[in-house]
Parts: sequence; structure tokens; C-alpha cells
Amino acid sequence: MNETYSVDLPDFVFEESEEKRVKSTITGRVISIVKCEGDYIDSNEEVVMIESMKMEVGYSAGVPGKIIKIFVHVGDLVTEGQELFEIE
Repeated sequence: MNETYSVDLPDFVFEESEEKRVKSTITGRVISIVKCEGDYIDSNEEVVMIESMKMEVGYSAGVPGKIIKIFVHVGDLVTEGQELFEIE
């Protein structure tokens, strides 16, 4: 039986700076990127979705801002701690 689960992760904490980078907390494959560089996002809007062991984990910035760089592409294998995207 193939089941997919979604997991909510706690908000991310950033150091005091204008630029904020969101990092993966798991190793898995990027299955979707729903925003583009230059998009403005709310704190809870998902930007990147990663699948690991049939579990989907969505990544949001945790704070509102503008996406200035997305470091991954759909299909990429990412590791824990790898940067996914940056906002300002």
C-alpha cells in the first residue's frame, strides 16, 4: 500500500539579517516548487516540497518576504542542512 503523509514542521528561526535562507531538515527528493524567484510570500506559504520515504514535507519561510533565490530544482536529491531558498 502506497501512502503519502504530510508533516508540519515548526517555524524556522533566523539570525538577525536582511537575507534569510531556509534549509532542508531531511534527506529526500524535491517533488515541487510552487513559487518563483521574485515572488512575495506570506509566512506560511509553502515554497518547496520534498518527499522522503513516502512522506511529503513542505517548506515555508516562517516569515513574510520576497524570494530572492531558489537553490534547488524539481527532481534534485537534497540532504539535511542543504539550502533550499533565500528570502529578504
